[in-house]
Amino acid sequence: MSKEKSLPARNEWRRIVAPFQKPSISRSTQQIFSSMVPYVVLSVLNLWLATISLWLTIPVSLFIAGFVVRTFIIQHDCGHGSFFKSKRAADIVGFFCGVITLTPYKYWRRSHNAHHASSGNLSSRGIGDIKTVTVSEFNSWTPIQQTWYRIYRNPFVLFSVGALIQFAFLHRIPDSYSKSWVAERRELALGNIVIFTIWISLIWIFGFSVFFFGYAVPIWIAASVGAWLFYVQHQYEDAYWEHEDSWNYTEAAIKGSSFYRLPKILQWFSGNIGYHHVHHLTPKIPNYYLEDCHSSDGMFQQAKTLTIRGSVGAAFLSLWDEESKRLISFGEYKRMQRASA
Repeated sequence: MSKEKSLPARNEWRRIVAPFQKPSISRSTQQIFSSMVPYVVLSVLNLWLATISLWLTIPVSLFIAGFVVRTFIIQHDCGHGSFFKSKRAADIVGFFCGVITLTPYKYWRRSHNAHHASSGNLSSRGIGDIKTVTVSEFNSWTPIQQTWYRIYRNPFVLFSVGALIQFAFLHRIPDSYSKSWVAERRELALGNIVIFTIWISLIWIFGFSVFFFGYAVPIWIAASVGAWLFYVQHQYEDAYWEHEDSWNYTEAAIKGSSFYRLPKILQWFSGNIGYHHVHHLTPKIPNYYLEDCHSSDGMFQQAKTLTIRGSVGAAFLSLWDEESKRLISFGEYKRMQRASA
């Protein structure tokens, strides 16, 4: 990432991104059919295969997970108002996507918009973010608080058990801060009714083992992949974190969101979300135009570029060091503490 070249002013980059902000009804409709229809067909196939042999579900589950991730991107775009011109169409499609992804559409949309408004802002953390604390905050905590944070930031918890708990259970329960979110809570309850009806019906028809391996495991894989994508897009060594008085929206978008360069097949299944710096700068761009926008101007090349191999180490970064302005691991934190003792 170039730190010397200044980013354009807001009125300038708004001019650059404007041509990419108009959704295409044909491309949006095509994405729905290429994502949700294969999910339904493969899910039915997987449940049938699970009645024959649970081993047969493994390869199909991987493809189903890919289509769940792709469906989540559609839901994500609907929430940002970038997938359709019609808000009603976006809300209807978003709701059904949420049933597939186990993510309450309107509720998640509101918390996710809070994430966009404060990404990289140390003074406004909490809603829609992966919990991140500074070294000084961690030092001020009790041993019990530190232990819980270490558990929370453990890669196995974040991307496996935690992902399952988040999507299967925590997404079913409204948070305490959302008491005034009447419409969001109402839709969450409606979504829960539909989801629980599907769960109970599948278990009653096929039994729990077929339900788990034929239906739940693909969702679990997708949840783990989704958790990793959301994590690595903001959690890397030289990410952007500033307090309110120094925080800048444009810098937070370009310098605080990675360009995750993926192989083409994974880029397709992930709905171009690797171009996350473009998305954070202007969420009104549909996912199918993100790559074109990225290639349109040199300012987007200033984003941190990550590859799958190069991003693995980011899983172990857990604390923001305000002095060096880096995200560090608990191992490095321990070495720092020893050196200063």
